[in-house]
Amino acid sequence: PIAVRFGRKPIFVVSVLGACICNIGGCFCHTYATQMVTRILNTIFICPPLGIGSGVVTDIFFRHERAQKMGWWTLMTTIGTPLGPFLYGFLIQRAPYQWMFGIFAIANFCQFLGYLFLGSETMGFRPPASSTSTSTSTSPAATIKAAKTASWADSFKIRRINPAPFTLTSFLSYLDLALHPSVLIPAIAYALVFCYANIAI
Repeated sequence: PIAVRFGRKPIFVVSVLGACICNIGGCFCHTYATQMVTRILNTIFICPPLGIGSGVVTDIFFRHERAQKMGWWTLMTTIGTPLGPFLYGFLIQRAPYQWMFGIFAIANFCQFLGYLFLGSETMGFRPPASSTSTSTSTSPAATIKAAKTASWADSFKIRRINPAPFTLTSFLSYLDLALHPSVLIPAIAYALVFCYANIAI
């Protein structure tokens, strides 16, 4: 609901900055309890971009392109869990474990700068005609680029895109998706496979 009203770019910027700070904190933890606090806070910051990433795919690609692009998005978010321990296993054998969090912090800071200076807001710029168009001559990404304001400073302003007020329903309405078996069953199947075949192992 926050992204719907203020756009996705502010969510990305705040999330990666918060994750960066939590990863810096992870470098200086000396107890398991403090390390868990930084990991939990890091997860809270990282979850919103993971949740709205599919929305960005929907924004910048036409309908006939979305299935393939959504597949790439899902693959990249899924493969990170087994690939991370595999790569960082070599690092931890050769360097103090704090470097793991340090590298994450550096990556998050680079993401923060990238979103801040190069990122575009993907919500609210596409004309209604392009959302149903099947033309392949231009993509919505080109429409978004063309719709950018002339002033570079405007990209740093947070403005309200949707004037709808915040309500409890706006935060809980997404739970209605659980009433649809076509959504619920694949979600449960994906979660079980992801958690047991990916994270547990």
